Amino acid sequence: MCRVLKVSRSVDYKYLNRKPSVSEEKRDVIAFHAKVFHKRSRGIYGYRKVYEDFKAELPELSCSRETVRKIMHENRLFACLRRRYKYPKPNKANVFEFPKNKLNRNYKTTVKNLKWTGDITYIRTTEGWVYLAVVMDLYSRKIVGG
Repeated sequence: MCRVLKVSRSVDYKYLNRKPSVSEEKRDVIAFHAKVFHKRSRGIYGYRKVYEDFKAELPELSCSRETVRKIMHENRLFACLRRRYKYPKPNKANVFEFPKNKLNRNYKTTVKNLKWTGDITYIRTTEGWVYLAVVMDLYSRKIVGG
């Protein structure tokens, strides 16, 4: 290999036995902590949130967001996006049809219990949500059921 690359053996051995530089050691430290932060987030965090963790937890280790991005890319640490829930498409055979509008906005009546109307709403309480349904007789304007 040295002959093909036209490099002497001594240079090759010098390269293999050299000590890592300060910047390489710093990159190794950043890579280690990036793996820790990424694993702690169950693999969800990308480089932006990992960088935010660096700023919050290791302010003495100065690095840029771009450096974190490159190191995470080299170590194959990527953000894991959650899939959105896909709602099932309705079966056309089972589609509910609404009843016809028989009142047609004619709310006046002279006979009791001939025309009823209703509504539903929900109310927030200290125990949770409560649903309220009301049925009203249009003649007497009294609540028939609820």
